[in-house]
Amino acid sequence: MVELVAELERVPQTPLVQQIIAEAKAGEFHDYKNEKYICGKVAANELLTRAGLYELAAQIRNGDFDEVADEEDKAEMRKELPPSMWATFGLEPTSAMH
Repeated sequence: MVELVAELERVPQTPLVQQIIAEAKAGEFHDYKNEKYICGKVAANELLTRAGLYELAAQIRNGDFDEVADEEDKAEMRKELPPSMWATFGLEPTSAMH
């Protein structure tokens, strides 16, 4: 939502690039906060590739713009993952679970 936008603002602006910037600012490429795509990172990769921004698309695939999970993200992951997998993803039980 920040770093990708900054990189996109440095490239030649086209309607597609401006669309990608708007969606990045809105969090549409975020793992849990997006509302438009099933997988925001896959969508970002496809859009960047379509725009000819292959290096940025590769950076998305490599996780260079991955965000740090906040408490809201962690709560969502706890809902989706079985407790046996929490430690794998750096999740601790919530204080209510102690």
